[in-house]
Amino acid sequence: MPIDPTFGGFPAEATHVKVTTGDLDQQVRIMALIGRIRLELVEAR
Repeated sequence: MPIDPTFGGFPAEATHVKVTTGDLDQQVRIMALIGRIRLELVEAR
């Protein structure tokens, strides 16, 4: 079950996008994405 410990989201809602998994050394990859991620809603049901 996805959770967000930063904001107490349990479960994490749909506004969360998973970009990596693993320990902190793996999560450093997120830094390269900050400011570059663009999302577009294509369809909503």
